Amino acid sequence: MKFIVNALWQHESPIDEESYRDYMAVLTSTLGSADYVEETIWYKIDEKTHGSVAIYKSEEAYHAFLEKNEMQRDYAKDDRKVTMIVEYKGPAFAVQSDVD
Repeated sequence: MKFIVNALWQHESPIDEESYRDYMAVLTSTLGSADYVEETIWYKIDEKTHGSVAIYKSEEAYHAFLEKNEMQRDYAKDDRKVTMIVEYKGPAFAVQSDVD
């Protein structure tokens, strides 16, 4: 069963979308997230706030990746001045692509 994590993030400076697309590419290649995560989406809410949706392959995959993910979040907080505001997570129980 897929496991979903939604979060909101506050940036100290205005979001540079291209820079964050590049950052996501670096994270994907260096952290090996493809083994655990099916998809990650970052979306802009306003100039200094973004949301994220991560779809993990399973809750076990989420827990297996958690240490690396927390390390990346600490780095983002220190280096990029991005702080998580709120996080929601849980198992998916209805997925549109699975009910066709």
